[in-house]
Amino acid sequence: MAIQYQPLPESYLADAQLPTTLRKFEDFVAVPYADSKGLATIGIGFNIRQVQAYLALVLKKLNVFTASDAAEAQRRQQNNLGAETEAERNTRYGTIVGKFASIISGTPIVADPSGPGNAESEQILKQKLDTELATYVPWGSSGSFALTLPQSFEITREIVQGFEIGPDLDGDGKGQFIKDRGKEFRLDTRLQKYGIAVQHDTREYEVLASLFFQSEGKDEFDKTALVGNGLLTALQQGNRAEAWYEIRYASNGNQLPGIAKRRYVRQPHERAASRGEASLSHAAISPVADNKLREKLWRQGWIRQ
Repeated sequence: MAIQYQPLPESYLADAQLPTTLRKFEDFVAVPYADSKGLATIGIGFNIRQVQAYLALVLKKLNVFTASDAAEAQRRQQNNLGAETEAERNTRYGTIVGKFASIISGTPIVADPSGPGNAESEQILKQKLDTELATYVPWGSSGSFALTLPQSFEITREIVQGFEIGPDLDGDGKGQFIKDRGKEFRLDTRLQKYGIAVQHDTREYEVLASLFFQSEGKDEFDKTALVGNGLLTALQQGNRAEAWYEIRYASNGNQLPGIAKRRYVRQPHERAASRGEASLSHAAISPVADNKLREKLWRQGWIRQ
C-alpha cells in the first residue's frame, strides 16, 4: 500500500522542526569540541575539521568575511587600486579559511568526560581560534569563536537548502568561493532515482532529512549512508514497517556511538508519525523482519492481526 505521509504544521525547516530535531540528536555546543572521533566540531554537530564548507559557514556567521571585505575595500581605496576581481576575492577567502583550518588541524583535541568544550585541549584550541578571530576586529568580528543557538539553526538551514559564500560578481553564474546546492537537493535526487516523492513539510521527510544530514554517504550503496538502498527500497514499495526496520536496525553499519544514539531517537519519531496511517498486515513485513520484530511492531501499534 502507498505510504500516507503526515503533514507538519509548518515548514520542516522551521526552528521547531528539523533544526530542533537535529539538536536532540547532536546536542548544541557553542564552542569547539572533540566529537566521538576526536574531530573539531561546533554548534549542532558541524564538523569544522574535515568539511571546509562548514568552517566557512561558521566564519561567515562570525562576520569574518564581512570584516575582511571592509578591510580590503579600505586598503584598495587608500592605495588607489581597482575593484577586486572574483579570483582575487576567492584567493583572499581561501587564505582566511586556510589559516583557521591550519589552527584546527594543528591542535589535537580530546573529549573530556565532564562535557564537550571542557577539556584543556579544547580550551587551547578555542584560545587559538579567538586570537585569530581578533585580528579582524574592529570590522565586526565577535572576538569569540562561538556560535549561538539561532546561528546554529541558520547554518543548519543553509546546509540543507544550499548556500553560497562569495557571490558571483560578474553575473555569469560562476566564480563563487563556495557554492553548495544543499542536502535537500541531493536527498530529493536520491529519492527520485527510486521514483519516490515525499512532500517536504511532512514528518517522514523530516526523518529522512535528519538521517541524510548526519551521514549522506557517497551514494545509496555506501555503507555509511543512512538513507541507503534498503530504506529507499522499502519506501519505493510503500512498506512503512520495513522502512521503520531499516531506520531502527539496518542502518549504522559502522556502529558509531553518535549514530546509534540517533537511531534510538528517530525511531519513536518515525513511529509516532505513522499512527494516523492505515494498519499494516503481517504480510507487509519482509522476511528480514523476524517474529521478534513482528511482535515488537505489533506491541507498538505498527501492525495488527
